[in-house]
Amino acid sequence: MRAVVFLLAVFSAAAALEPFGAIRPEGPSVPEAQQAHGVNNLYLVFTDTLIDDARWPGAGGTDLLYMGYLGFGVAGGYISSYYYTDQRWRLEAGFYSDWSWPTEVPWGDVPPRYGDENILVYMTVEGEEPLGVRLRQHSFGFADGRNEDCIFILWTVYNAEAGMLKGTAAGLFMDMDIGYEGYNEFTRYDTIRHFAYMYNDPSLGEPLYFGLTTMGGLPGSYHGWSIHDSQFDHDGDLHYAMVSQVGRYQELPEYFWDWRLLLGFSVHDLAPGEMRDYPVALVAGDSLEDVYSSVRAARVKWLDIFGEVGPEDPAPARLTLSEPWPCPASSEARFFVELLEGGHVAVALYDLSGRRVETVHEGVLAAGRSELSVWTGGLPSGVYLVRAAGENGAATRRLVVAR
Repeated sequence: MRAVVFLLAVFSAAAALEPFGAIRPEGPSVPEAQQAHGVNNLYLVFTDTLIDDARWPGAGGTDLLYMGYLGFGVAGGYISSYYYTDQRWRLEAGFYSDWSWPTEVPWGDVPPRYGDENILVYMTVEGEEPLGVRLRQHSFGFADGRNEDCIFILWTVYNAEAGMLKGTAAGLFMDMDIGYEGYNEFTRYDTIRHFAYMYNDPSLGEPLYFGLTTMGGLPGSYHGWSIHDSQFDHDGDLHYAMVSQVGRYQELPEYFWDWRLLLGFSVHDLAPGEMRDYPVALVAGDSLEDVYSSVRAARVKWLDIFGEVGPEDPAPARLTLSEPWPCPASSEARFFVELLEGGHVAVALYDLSGRRVETVHEGVLAAGRSELSVWTGGLPSGVYLVRAAGENGAATRRLVVAR
């Protein structure tokens, strides 16, 4: 019997503390009025071109900002956020799902998130026991010029109690429901610039292009296709199709749902207590050249925020930050900051809204390795960021606080 894993989707509330990185106050903390994001508006126009009504589910649904579904698993146990037809899950609290994301998004001095803290549990069929993998989803975006808008979604998978998971795969897949005829030529992938994209038929009007690309230091495999066959029980085929994108298999399954786009991250093992980030960005443009520019802008923005080296920036770091231990932490976590050259370094703990929670160190550190610690006993359970920044560069690590 195929297992289905335990999934945690968490959205942290913002705290009114100091921002960091590229997120800087430019006005009131809470905007007086909301505005629809440019990428969102373009995407609705795009889907309206291909679909009779760009709403979900059906014509009576709400306007949709649709990034696709995250899939994660091993060959014997695969799950995804595409859950509404699967009765093997139990919803513990309210969950912003793919069809209920708000079109109107507030833009202020911190990245917006969709929803409050919530838990989604995927159960196995036999015995209803969770496999023990948790996932946090954090969504935010930046409004800039039309071809420099970007929306980021960061998934963090945490192996809470599943034991060693061998050959895990993760990916983002999108089902556009655009029918059986005429649209299978409009999904592509760029192996040079490492992103997948889709576009409308130029004969239908103004051209629109949308790109999806991975962020951070985990470049993946970037593929797109269009297949229309489907079957009712398709979890295993989705996992099979996903890992085929990173060289595990040489062909796609014969039947699976009509996923139009897929970004597959590299296959890897996930040890007990280990976390792995899967960040992606949605960009838009009026031409493929505009999408090239948007992809570059999104990667620069991501590097500004998290200080990670992306696929297009392989320069060695002069400042490194170790993984905190223990992780999860209950009362205290320790970590190393290592410098090639001595200099001033600021080390602090942030929540996922980008707000400073605690200052760990502010001052000069000598060249070499320095061990620091942060007190976590008074913090709510959740995922935090340890960030070190100084004259030698910047680095960020994830820290889970659990009771």
